[in-house]
Amino acid sequence: YPGLSWEDIRTMNNDPLISFESHGFHHLDLTRLSEEDSSIEIKSSRIILEENIGKTVRFFSYPHGSFNERIIEQVKEAGYQSAFSVISSSGDNYSRRRILISCRDNMFRFQLKLSPLYWPLRRIL
Repeated sequence: YPGLSWEDIRTMNNDPLISFESHGFHHLDLTRLSEEDSSIEIKSSRIILEENIGKTVRFFSYPHGSFNERIIEQVKEAGYQSAFSVISSSGDNYSRRRILISCRDNMFRFQLKLSPLYWPLRRIL
């Protein structure tokens, strides 16, 4: 499917129910990068988003769910308020759990993932 244009993103971001946050610049596994490269990935994504949407980017979602202590520290240093992963974690502000949304999700599954029923039902689906 085609990507969103910056105009599309700005329009959607004006809706109070939608926000665009950071997910890394190239969607790389940050734990496999050098300290310098992972820092660039984390910071660049935020800077480019903020310049294009005109709003503060507060949250980071770890690409592929992968993170470690070094990455958490870099996310904090970059000024994010909180970070999320699809991998179970301690649940502090920089390792919060999120739900994976996939292109393989049909509309029913996507809507279910937006529902409070998803967490209790996810193991049987």
